[in-house]
Amino acid sequence: TAQFSSNFSTGSNLNPTVPLNGWILANGKSIQPFQDDTFLIQMGVVLDLDPGTLGNNSYRPCGFANPLIPRSGEGLFNVALLDLNNDLRAERRDTTCDDLAQIIHEKRILSQSYEPDGSLRINYRISIQNEGGKATQYTLADRPAFDDDLVFLSAQYSINGASPNSLTNNPGPAGWLLAQGRSISGLGRDSFDLSLHLQINLGDNSPGNRIFEDCRQDALGNYLSGFGLFNETQLDFTGDLVPDQRDTVCSAFDYYDLALKKTNVNINPVKKGDRVVFRITVYNQGNQTARNIKVHDYLPKGYKFYPALNPLWIAYNDSTLEYLIPSISARDSANFDLILKATGFLQDKRYNLNQAEIISFLGNDQRPYPDIDSWPDSLRYN
Repeated sequence: TAQFSSNFSTGSNLNPTVPLNGWILANGKSIQPFQDDTFLIQMGVVLDLDPGTLGNNSYRPCGFANPLIPRSGEGLFNVALLDLNNDLRAERRDTTCDDLAQIIHEKRILSQSYEPDGSLRINYRISIQNEGGKATQYTLADRPAFDDDLVFLSAQYSINGASPNSLTNNPGPAGWLLAQGRSISGLGRDSFDLSLHLQINLGDNSPGNRIFEDCRQDALGNYLSGFGLFNETQLDFTGDLVPDQRDTVCSAFDYYDLALKKTNVNINPVKKGDRVVFRITVYNQGNQTARNIKVHDYLPKGYKFYPALNPLWIAYNDSTLEYLIPSISARDSANFDLILKATGFLQDKRYNLNQAEIISFLGNDQRPYPDIDSWPDSLRYN
């Protein structure tokens, strides 16, 4: 928008598309000796550097070519022309120039890696850029709103590669305040690196509902707070404590959670020499595919193993059997049977308890990972 007023008129709107020779504010205006005329010009402008818009999408501040002499095409360069003899040529001219500030920011995930104990280290970078030529100030907050089963172990941030600053492990609903009233020069940049160390807790003492829910989006594709590793930055550059810009990222917490259930298929009592069929089900309750899952079955004296009846089982030692499951997808399960024969020791309760457990598995990258609520091993009776 553009409009002007003067000491001799109430003013009027000007064409927002500036004519080649500028706006004519007065034509043939008389002025008395020692009289002053004042013109007030008001313009509403937007700095638009988005691709595909008018201009070259690059801001040139005042004095870009020559710091002592601002020129046309720089900043808010403006020139007033005064024609004193109506020959359509300016006998007097005066110029002024000022700059605009325009801050944008972007948040992205730099890295996401897992420790041997299954905890996650995730690193973010928040980039602040003043695309305009005028220095200004901004306030920046980071608001993590993760699934409620995730627990902060540590948090820290640094600005422009400086020494890190520790953050509380309880950011609260408002998040962490990373900068308040921070100055940034024209065309300046700031980088905030945020490092978080997290663990998932789906046990009885979990702070959440013991169900990890991955990232979700609304109909417009915006990530929803409270799911996955939802994280939002809030940038205020007008000083009113209300976010002017937000940027969100979301990722998953990869975890492995296997469970085993063993049942006796036989309905009727058995005697020496009868077959006893045990059905084992392994559940993948995590959100990642588990691979090379090894199950051990501990064989008491009340049962005898016959390889011909169990071609996929191998004798790990004289009292331990092993079964290998190539993979189980997330939220899926696998069933398999173990067929044994009863011996004369079966009537002794000390020798009829048949136990099985998961002793190991690999993750998607073929490395061992911990189970979030147990630790697979080959220790009998634990």
